[in-house]
Amino acid sequence: MKYLQKFYWILPVIIAICFRFSGFDWDDFRLLNPDERFLTQVTEAGSLPNSFDEWINPASSRLNPANYGFHFFVYGTLPLFINKAAASLLGVQNNSQIVVQIGRFLSALFDILTVCCIGITSHILWKNKKSVLLSMGGYAILTAAIQQSHFYTFDTTVVFLISISTLSVLLMSIEKRPPVFIFQSVLTGFLMGCAAASKISAVIFLLFPFLLFVALFIQFPWTKKLNRFVVLFGFICFLISFALTFRVFQPYAFQVPNLLNFTMNANWLASMKELSLQMSGSVAFPPAWQWADRPFDYALRNLFLYGSGIALSLILISGLFFSFSFIKKSGVGRRDKAEELLKESFPFCNMSRSISPEHPSQKNEDRVDDLPSRTMFLIIAMLCVFVFCIWQLTQFSKMMRYFLPIFPLLFLISGAIFSISLKPGKVDRIKQVLIVILFLAAVCWSTAFSSIYRSKHTRLQASEWIYQNIPSALQAIVKTENGSVSQSVGVPTFQKVKSDSKPILLPFEAKYGADIQMVSFQSIRKLSGNHCSLEVALCADADCNDVIDSVGPLDESYLSKDASKSDVTFYFPKPAVINSHNKFAFLQLSASGTDCSFRISSQYDLYQIQEQKSSYLFYNGLSSQIREGEPLEAYFKSAADGYLDKLVLSGFRVITGIPSP
Repeated sequence: MKYLQKFYWILPVIIAICFRFSGFDWDDFRLLNPDERFLTQVTEAGSLPNSFDEWINPASSRLNPANYGFHFFVYGTLPLFINKAAASLLGVQNNSQIVVQIGRFLSALFDILTVCCIGITSHILWKNKKSVLLSMGGYAILTAAIQQSHFYTFDTTVVFLISISTLSVLLMSIEKRPPVFIFQSVLTGFLMGCAAASKISAVIFLLFPFLLFVALFIQFPWTKKLNRFVVLFGFICFLISFALTFRVFQPYAFQVPNLLNFTMNANWLASMKELSLQMSGSVAFPPAWQWADRPFDYALRNLFLYGSGIALSLILISGLFFSFSFIKKSGVGRRDKAEELLKESFPFCNMSRSISPEHPSQKNEDRVDDLPSRTMFLIIAMLCVFVFCIWQLTQFSKMMRYFLPIFPLLFLISGAIFSISLKPGKVDRIKQVLIVILFLAAVCWSTAFSSIYRSKHTRLQASEWIYQNIPSALQAIVKTENGSVSQSVGVPTFQKVKSDSKPILLPFEAKYGADIQMVSFQSIRKLSGNHCSLEVALCADADCNDVIDSVGPLDESYLSKDASKSDVTFYFPKPAVINSHNKFAFLQLSASGTDCSFRISSQYDLYQIQEQKSSYLFYNGLSSQIREGEPLEAYFKSAADGYLDKLVLSGFRVITGIPSP
């Protein structure tokens, strides 16, 4: 039994594994999460470079998302590299389902490693099993973390790197040997650089090691004695390590492939600026509209009620109060206070079992000596949590997952609950019973939440019902042994622009006084022809008699020959202001050249400025057109064994021409 007690930390890890890998295929890998779908597309499109020189070259690297059509990529690149390397090792780089499975596995794995990091850090900080179990178990059942572990996103990677950086900072705070302290400084810089290369917002956690270096350099009476030169040298090593790590794992944020040249990439800076505008609400970006007029504490309320649940939230709040009490009673700088708190904090620990026969007081001496350092770490941790919360609450976007990086710190802080004994002993026992009850209630909440991953997603159920009950524009009737089966067939959403045919018109909602800056097509591919070019005109009427502005003709060199880079953006050269009160305006696309043909598919977006406010207009999908000599092709896989009996067309209408009898 005593032997098994040494492995008490395994239980929270097992709980974390069960929650994070349950319902791994919650959407049948249909990529219903938009962030996950985007990251899968980016991962699938890129390829590993042939050399390190190609890796760090932003202009030629095949891992740089901007080089294969994803110019607005504001995520970190380190998790992208990890996923791409794993997919390459398995030989499945271009299989979206395998890529997302690898991504979800890595998300869950990093979150489980976060639980382990919390356990090690809590053991060093509080030095008792109950605190370790509470810290590890609390994060293991955190619903916000369980949710992110089911997505191929970079959040859990960032949380893990911040957690292991926190562990490294704690080891720095109690280290007395200068060589080891320097090594820990370099290691902390490396880990923080990896975190920043995974998500740029992680740089705010640089405050943690920075405050530690400041406290050690000032040499408060209650800090361990390290030579100021050692502390300063450690800080310089930390900065160099951080900068070089970020330079290597986020190479496309820089202009040239020289590790010692830190000139920032203008395109990367422009993307960061655009992201900040979207996050602040300055740009009318549709996905951000949900945050308009949200109260200041909107995210905190959601975290309290749903992200962690009421029971777990009460434990975290209690942990903050007990941590304040721990700091107050620690009497930093006073050895008598430290010894008094040591006896009070660990009354259930049999200290004599850990005492060396040769040095009977050595273990207690070590506990007392590093108590001020651990108290200093706790103070800095609470300050970082406070700063991060204030910073995040002032943001326009109030997503719960943006708060995930502070939860490992919060659960570490909650370990104080079992490090302060209440008097009399009966009150302390009541406290422990209440914490156990709250923890069990939190387990029930997390179990209920995880049940959604064991049921078929409602969007999949709705889609199946639609396919079975609502006829599409094209229906295939398949004869089987048991009768006829009707099956919906997807109709391609694309149009063709040909040099020997009339231009195509794409309508959009017109707003008087709007200045159309640009139009972006997600996919334009050249199909045939020589010396081909495209022209886009902005018209106030359907006949295009009133042309507001035009772009082109642009020759085919403007289009990429790589299918993964088929997006094209047209910038109007002069202010294209809509002065018509018509309900709709039109984009006219025309082709010129010898037997030229272009295929336009997917969505097109317009960027406009009206009354000094910018906004996007998104139009998803193009209506299919059947023209003379241009048959419409549709592909489908029969859902039942049999033979095709007939095709049923519906939802078609004649736009031009005379219908045949």
